[in-house]
Amino acid sequence: MTRVLRVNVDELQKLSGRFTKAQKETAKIATDELRGYGRQLRKVIAEEAPVDKGVLASTVRMNVRNPNTRNVELEMTIGNKQRPEVVVKTLLFGSKPHIIRPKRPGYPLKWMGKDGKVHRAMSVKHPGTNPNNFIQRAIEKTKSFRTAAERRVTLRIASIIQRGKDAGGA
Repeated sequence: MTRVLRVNVDELQKLSGRFTKAQKETAKIATDELRGYGRQLRKVIAEEAPVDKGVLASTVRMNVRNPNTRNVELEMTIGNKQRPEVVVKTLLFGSKPHIIRPKRPGYPLKWMGKDGKVHRAMSVKHPGTNPNNFIQRAIEKTKSFRTAAERRVTLRIASIIQRGKDAGGA
């Protein structure tokens, strides 16, 4: 018979101490890495966003919720603050041809045409749009950065555990 592992109570207590320290550090390490990944993802989403006037790219925002806790989350938002889902949903999934009417009945729609003139109409036939999943493209483009961040978290936690072991306990 080959002995693979032998652990006694003292070794378990030392190991427990190292894991407790690693757990405390894990939240901070994960928060740091999520912030780094979030900055990278925000940059790539802005680069991938459709560039008509460049306004959408400037609305990409990142928020790390519950930092330094085990419930840390990365939240990305994009679009105008009042109704961000409208523009983003239309871009991501496209739209069918539809008629656009003014919000206030009796008042015409107004827009600046490509000819530089102001145009007015009581309704406009929109031809619809093709889907443009620029967010998914950004996530795919940052996959290696995300994987590297995950690897750094693992290595940093392993280092904490190893340092505790080398120091002779917790």
